[in-house]
Amino acid sequence: MYLNAQYFGYSSTSDLIFTGKKSWADFAVDGLLGGSIFYKMDKSSISSTSNGLNIPGYYSLRNSVDPINTVQGQSALMRNALYARIALSYKNALFLEASGRNDWSSTLPTQANSYFYPSLSASASIHDLIDLKLSWLDQLKVRGAWVQSKLTPKPYDINQAFTISNNAWDGLPTASYPNTIKDYTIAPTQYDSYEFGLDLTFLNNRLYSNYTRYYRHSHNRMILSSISNMTGFQDRYINTQEELMTKGHEITIGGLPLRKNDFQWDVSVNFSQNLNYYH
Repeated sequence: MYLNAQYFGYSSTSDLIFTGKKSWADFAVDGLLGGSIFYKMDKSSISSTSNGLNIPGYYSLRNSVDPINTVQGQSALMRNALYARIALSYKNALFLEASGRNDWSSTLPTQANSYFYPSLSASASIHDLIDLKLSWLDQLKVRGAWVQSKLTPKPYDINQAFTISNNAWDGLPTASYPNTIKDYTIAPTQYDSYEFGLDLTFLNNRLYSNYTRYYRHSHNRMILSSISNMTGFQDRYINTQEELMTKGHEITIGGLPLRKNDFQWDVSVNFSQNLNYYH
């Protein structure tokens, strides 16, 4: 047999961002406001001989015994967005940051193609805020964050479209309807993530460690739900009420056993645990 496959991809991202910052006394604030346009297009074309070659050893589509098989595909995606971020700090030791973004995606129904997701984080360098008078402790930092994110369908996941195949039977083409019932009211999958952590540095930054505890709650998930074949379909694309929770820990311990003017040896050990639950 002989097969020829071609793939083409193109994407572009355009952003317009305004930034600003201001400081007075022990306080500082900075932020940004922006907009984004993202476009992506993919094309593919796969052609192959059918039922072998007429002339052995001559590899060409024109040497196919039966009419060649050809599959072509094309998908396009556009996503527009507006976003903002603001960060506050006190004595360069206490930090608070918030952000928000709203997207409009072409993969969602026109009447419900807008979705918003925010984030909030805070951290404090206890060592800089309070004079602990500990010569062996270089840094003691606590941090926490909450982030919401959303996953949209792939291009045309909610569109009912025929699939065209040539030379499907006795040289004739076919047009087949999807085996999946698409829900035009489908909404993005939502993830709510929480994270808490502690960072420590000792002995003139020769020894360090950090600990992170995190949670990830997944809900309103987009899934394919199996249905009876009596309907003429195999499954249905829906938002499920089933929820998942991911919990985990991560611990890192490291140090610098050897540090010279032109040489440094860094050693670290990492432990992690990741567990998934039905919530």
